Amino acid sequence: MERIHQAGAGVKSLTETIDTITPAGRMMMQMVRAFAGVEREMIRERTRAGLEVAKDEGRTGGRRPSLREDQRTDIVENILSWRKPGAQMAQLYHGSEATIFRVMTANRQVLDRNQVRQV
Repeated sequence: MERIHQAGAGVKSLTETIDTITPAGRMMMQMVRAFAGVEREMIRERTRAGLEVAKDEGRTGGRRPSLREDQRTDIVENILSWRKPGAQMAQLYHGSEATIFRVMTANRQVLDRNQVRQV
């Protein structure tokens, strides 16, 4: 709005009686902006409060894992022991090979941390 005013132009609403060329119209636009800012902050506060309540109740956001922990363990054991390939484990648990790859990658990071602790 300031750039429009600096350019020597104004905004005139056809549906609301707002005309930024007049002082009353400029004041009205400032009030509308202020109300919008207050509403935006109130939404943020309510969102933060809702997230805190959910966190206190033990709920977290995001998508639920597609595999249970026992399924993840089974995948890792089968692949590391060379009993079944990743593609077969993906079919068994109705997932994608990318999911199996992510499970194995996460497991490697855990293994790497455990090896460092043992040394």
